[in-house]
Order: sequence, then C-alpha cells, then structure tokens
Amino acid sequence: MVWTVTMLAGNYVQYPSEEELYRELQKWKRCAAP
Repeated sequence: MVWTVTMLAGNYVQYPSEEELYRELQKWKRCAAP
C-alpha cells in the first residue's frame, strides 16, 4: 500500500490537474485490486 501512495505522490507532480490525478487513481485502484 505504501508504494501506491508513493506512486500517486510522484504522479501528482506530473498531473497537477485533479481530474488527471483522479483518472490515474482509478487506474491504480484497478491494478491494486486482488
């Protein structure tokens, strides 16, 4: 779970737009789902 937060923190710099960040978050959620 920690790596997910780290990746999102890194992506936040690349995607300053909240909409873009939200889209990335949904992608990570799908990947992290068992």
